[in-house]
Amino acid sequence: MSQPFYPWEFPDPAFPFALWDVPSHRSYPQHRHHFTEIVFILAGHGTHLLDGVASTIEAGDCFVIPVDSVHGYCDVDELHLINILFDARLLAPFLRELNALPGFHALFTLEPSYRKQHDSRGRLRPTVAQRMAITEIIRQMLAEVNRQAPGYRTKVLALFTQLLVDLARYYQESACKPSVQLVQIGAVISKMEQDYALPLSIRELAEVANMSERNLARRFREGMGMAPVEYLLHLRMRRAAHLLRDTTRSIAEIATAVGIDNGNYFSRQFKRIMGVSPRELRRQR
Repeated sequence: MSQPFYPWEFPDPAFPFALWDVPSHRSYPQHRHHFTEIVFILAGHGTHLLDGVASTIEAGDCFVIPVDSVHGYCDVDELHLINILFDARLLAPFLRELNALPGFHALFTLEPSYRKQHDSRGRLRPTVAQRMAITEIIRQMLAEVNRQAPGYRTKVLALFTQLLVDLARYYQESACKPSVQLVQIGAVISKMEQDYALPLSIRELAEVANMSERNLARRFREGMGMAPVEYLLHLRMRRAAHLLRDTTRSIAEIATAVGIDNGNYFSRQFKRIMGVSPRELRRQR
């Protein structure tokens, strides 16, 4: 099947967020788009395709569709779902807190990758009480989006952030083995996000995950596509790029601020990962 790109814009360009309640979702051709989706299955069942991998979906499921993933629906039967669509830049003010949640990384980054490589056993399946709490937040967001009273964007964003924290916590509380393993890797990513400037060793990261160093390296690569040390280096370069754009600190100071004392090594790795040298990036401001 061809994999077309379906262009789509948010109803409010100044607020990259949309919420759809779809009581009778039909089969839908595979496509991709430039925003993230959260899907809640309220009723019915069907098959969801994600980057060529099919998995059964049913009432109670909650899953994330990452940016640019090719996905679609087929063989649906009385499928009722809620779609939350958003641009990740909307979360910029809250990323520090969200990145500290192992369940956030597990649900939004690791589980979609796991689903493509293995199966859907790592998917979030909230309890009845959790579903009721999720449904209530969605109900309030829908009311705000439909009414659009003054201040609705702030109210929706507050509710959405609450929902994300709740989902991350629900995932951390999951007892199924794949979810537990993904949360362990999520804890490592959270550690890196918070302490990227420190000299983190693979041994220390393995202790955070409660895994052997070998097992951590294997599972981390499965989920993130690179070794933990390489991911940490990428994270440092992203932080450095932010400092180069938004501050007047010297390149040497920025290198030290992200945990790298050797200026030549910093510049080489920055260009390898970011595609331009630190000086070139700064000139692009």
